[in-house]
Amino acid sequence: MALLGSVGEGRLGVLLGPGLPGAAVLGAALAEHPQHRGLPVYSVNFPGLPMDSSAYASALLGPLPDASVRHRALPFFADEIDVDGFLADVGEPVPDLSAYLAWAVARSTGGEVDALLGAAGWRGPVGHLSRLADRVAARYGVALRFPYRGLETGDEALRGELRVLAERTLPPVSLRAAVAAPAAATLEPPLREILVRLRAELIGALLYPHHGPTDHAGLAVMQHLSDASEADVARLWRRYLLERWLVTVVAPYERQPEVPAARQAPPRPRAAAITAGGAEWVTHALVTEPITAGDRVAEKFAWYVAEFAHGADKPARQALRQPWHLLVAAKPVAVAQGLARAIWEIEPGSYARGLVRLAGPALGLADPWSMQVALGHAGPARLGLAALCARLGRLNWAERVAGPLARSVCPPREQACPPAHLAVVPPPRGADRVAEEIVAALRKTLPDDVYAMLEGCAVVGADEAGMRLLGWSRPGEPPAGLLARLCADNPFGQGDERTPLVLALAAPRRVAQPTARKGAKASARRR
Repeated sequence: MALLGSVGEGRLGVLLGPGLPGAAVLGAALAEHPQHRGLPVYSVNFPGLPMDSSAYASALLGPLPDASVRHRALPFFADEIDVDGFLADVGEPVPDLSAYLAWAVARSTGGEVDALLGAAGWRGPVGHLSRLADRVAARYGVALRFPYRGLETGDEALRGELRVLAERTLPPVSLRAAVAAPAAATLEPPLREILVRLRAELIGALLYPHHGPTDHAGLAVMQHLSDASEADVARLWRRYLLERWLVTVVAPYERQPEVPAARQAPPRPRAAAITAGGAEWVTHALVTEPITAGDRVAEKFAWYVAEFAHGADKPARQALRQPWHLLVAAKPVAVAQGLARAIWEIEPGSYARGLVRLAGPALGLADPWSMQVALGHAGPARLGLAALCARLGRLNWAERVAGPLARSVCPPREQACPPAHLAVVPPPRGADRVAEEIVAALRKTLPDDVYAMLEGCAVVGADEAGMRLLGWSRPGEPPAGLLARLCADNPFGQGDERTPLVLALAAPRRVAQPTARKGAKASARRR
């Protein structure tokens, strides 16, 4: 029989499998294993997940004679699944979770056994099992053996042989425990629960895939994962493996090798020259640490501005004693206020999806999650009219009708700093109050002469579509034209630059150098 022939020689271990097929594998190993040593039997355990591996192992192994088996439950954690290491070793995105568990058990038992006998291949795809066994043996020295891989598992005669083998090698109580298990019983963790704990990584793979367009169908399944079918759950797992394989295995061979720097230089403020209103300005974008929910942005931003003022070069110090402006990006302020909403927490309605199809990307709200959030700021009628204007090509009308709040809703972007890469960020609450708090904090941290020349603090939303003034602090009306010119090229950046602060300083005046008259003799040097 193929099952007995797969036992072979050497130190053998068994990966516990469910039902009659798993019991027959255990019985075949016990029949061929020397009686003076306990047979190593391994099972997987995911703490915190609903699974019956411990109860099943006790019911199956408990009635066996003492010292006949040595059971070891290997703990794994769903949020620490090493998918990248698995794909790097195997070299291909294999289709099911059982292959990962076989690899993980073989990696954990290397040195204890020479071969690991498992019941994989009884159900599901089997074409990858031989390649999996070859690569695991080459990497960890453990031969994975799957005796059911080449058998017709639907044959009733085979089931009869397995029952006879299990009756001959296992106690009746153990056999009854194996047969009594339902057909769907498994010793693997629920794949649905695994995906819940990998939700952020999985949604990132679906939202920004390296192969094909955004998987909107998969994202819809993730929003209702508890009610999804087993086929949809398995498809999500395979799609996640494919994306991680493209990143882990394929991408390193596509990139050009880079020569690493000997020492990473600290980030320095980015400077750019701008002409506005007949005057020249220099903008300095300040790099900060990532902003998270609950941060006190007024004190934090004031500290960064003060650090720049104290460590600036001479031209910048002189410019700070002339009128200057502080620009604050609206998105980090909203993140600090806890307003960022992950896309799996947003349920787009049919009206939001219809507006996306009607307006397209013209409004900057090209996905249903951002449109749903924008509806809460502009209302259905106003945003519907703006979408109609965008459809007719009247973009100026569309932006005017939608209003600055709806247009300041930031969709998720792949290069954005977390959590904005997987979340929709609305405009901040009380932007005027935030600007006033920042100015009050600057009063405590800046020198008096520098603070006295601060013309104002503006909380703005800036992107490729333009600038939207959301908050202002300082007496008088904000210089909208100057602010729009300063934010024309989005000095905050469109990626993960982490530059939420921009200082607009007066450009240093150029002093004309005197030139000598033609034919004049150079003055003699003094000795």
